[in-house]
Amino acid sequence: MWSYALVETLPELPPGILSLDIETTGLDYHRDSVVVITVASPEQAWVVDCRRIPREAVASWLHRLFRERKVIIHNTLFDVAFLATAYGIAEPAAGSIWDTKLVEAVLEGGRDEGWRDFSLRHLSEKYLGLSLDKMWQSSFAADGDLSEEQVRYAAYDALVLHGIQREQERRLRSTPSLLRVVALEHHAVRGFWEMQRRGVGVDLAVLEQERQRWEREASALRQRLQGRLTRRIIGAREAKLAEAEERLRLWNEALEAELARHESVWRAGVADPSWVESLRRNWLGYQVTEKVTVDDAEILSWLDPERGLRRYLQRVGQRFRRENPRPPRPRVDILAPINLLSAQQLLEALNAELQEAGIPPIANTEAKVLRGLLGMDEDLDSNVLRPLLRYKELEKLLDFVEQIREHTREGRLYPDWQPIGAATGRASCRNPNLMAQPKAAGFRRAFVARDGHVLVTADYSQIELRIMAALSGDPEMTRAFIDGLDLHRLTASRIFGIAEEEVTEKQRKIGKQVNFGTLYGMGPRRLVAELAAQGIRISLEDAQAALDGWRRTFSAAAALIREWGERALRDGYVETALGRRRNFAEPSDGSEAAAVARRGGNLPIQGTAADIMKLAMGELAGTGLVLQVHDELVVEVPEEDAEEAAWRIQETMRRCAEAVLGGFPVQVDVAVGATWAEEAE
Repeated sequence: MWSYALVETLPELPPGILSLDIETTGLDYHRDSVVVITVASPEQAWVVDCRRIPREAVASWLHRLFRERKVIIHNTLFDVAFLATAYGIAEPAAGSIWDTKLVEAVLEGGRDEGWRDFSLRHLSEKYLGLSLDKMWQSSFAADGDLSEEQVRYAAYDALVLHGIQREQERRLRSTPSLLRVVALEHHAVRGFWEMQRRGVGVDLAVLEQERQRWEREASALRQRLQGRLTRRIIGAREAKLAEAEERLRLWNEALEAELARHESVWRAGVADPSWVESLRRNWLGYQVTEKVTVDDAEILSWLDPERGLRRYLQRVGQRFRRENPRPPRPRVDILAPINLLSAQQLLEALNAELQEAGIPPIANTEAKVLRGLLGMDEDLDSNVLRPLLRYKELEKLLDFVEQIREHTREGRLYPDWQPIGAATGRASCRNPNLMAQPKAAGFRRAFVARDGHVLVTADYSQIELRIMAALSGDPEMTRAFIDGLDLHRLTASRIFGIAEEEVTEKQRKIGKQVNFGTLYGMGPRRLVAELAAQGIRISLEDAQAALDGWRRTFSAAAALIREWGERALRDGYVETALGRRRNFAEPSDGSEAAAVARRGGNLPIQGTAADIMKLAMGELAGTGLVLQVHDELVVEVPEEDAEEAAWRIQETMRRCAEAVLGGFPVQVDVAVGATWAEEAE
């Protein structure tokens, strides 16, 4: 079926599309090295042991490969990062790569079955029915000969890519709209290559200053929360200790009763010759300990009128303890401060607080659960929930500091980027996850430009609301953006029935929360909680009235969100403006149906925002991209070019968004500075 060969010279490139795969000594392209580069036609693979070939020759050969051929790769970011580090190659030209991992993510579109399992092994089994033995994946070393098994493994990793690519193309032909999304992803991946290669500067001294500040704040909050919550678990500790002591008392009573019963049995049977048979049935061969087994000689010794009772009861006691382990005696410091990192202790204390406030108990202490409690009780909000949420945020920041230190090399942080990291099509990153960090100057000022450079931070302003206006054609929302009005103030004026100039700052915050929350299917209870997190208290009735007011004001937008949700339930998918699909499994009950409708109503907005960002990233590849977080890009440029670069980045991002949105006006806010903090709020 296929042939392959191990070669120590660079093969001539055959005509047509080729596949490429590499084998390395590890997963870190900064520390590990490339051992094998395999290229393959549909029938033949050449396993190149590049350790035996001069670096310059390999670099030139790779340059020709990517310039002259279309190449199939699985997980381009990984392979190109290694090849760029080892051989200094530039990223492949747009349109020259088919990334089977990226294409599969587009095809699956968040489908629940198999979502995120885009490994080469999975795709080989799925499309070709061939199972790849991955036991050899970590066997490649910087020196030594390659075994036949390693050569075959390397060859098959490249050969299967052709069949996978053909099947993916076949699936795409049945859904032509996805062809444009695949082209977009391959266009954008050049931006991700650049971020992966460049990394971003980190000032560890500044980070240490922030760590100390966060630690002091966390310590103060810890003492405050312990002062409030410890009393809630003292009673629980006392009750647990009492329960343990009661279990131990009952166990001791059961042991004493068992010994007493067997003493009576012994006294009644010791003189009866037939009793020995009963003892043999119950005891012969019984393993008392790992080293002691009851034998016939020991059983006969129990019949001794003087010493037999003591020996017999000793074994009875041992058997009882073996079959009924003694309950542990807990060592509890009843007055010790609550451990806020103990989910069990924290849950007990919080549920005691909730019970006193007349609020139903919670099942866990996750931040989203705690946020959902906000707005129900003012004392609970001020003295427990908001301090606890901040404490959890600080603990997360402190852990994040350690991750940054671990992955920073010579002043640069190199996160692992995933171009499609969510069902919406948005990107993600890990080691560390920059997407999950707060937009706060204290954190961001640790991210710095290299000497002689500045960071240009460009952020799409209210992009999701602009997408909503563009796709729905809602007249009120469209008018606000075209006339340059404050949409949040406009929303508040409609909700509260007052003139825009009479809207207070508090009312504007409510309008802002309603604007963004409605796009995500937010209900009144969640709105109350989100506003309470900002120190704004409203009733459930007022929250419902605010949401109803939004739907009346922006009726066309509300109708389209509802239509998207119905389409997700009816058709099993919804699409972005560029045709990216988010697939949904058929719901099994009303709760799942409501969740599908809610996510379906939001996907075209979030997914279109992801498409816009990726179009801009592809256009800006090569300009110095270092970060992409949600709706903003951070670009490192020479200081003398800052003004022109900022304008070019701003215009490129605006043009890309307006092209997707049919010319609807888009605003891009730009900041220039030595750190990322200049854009932080």
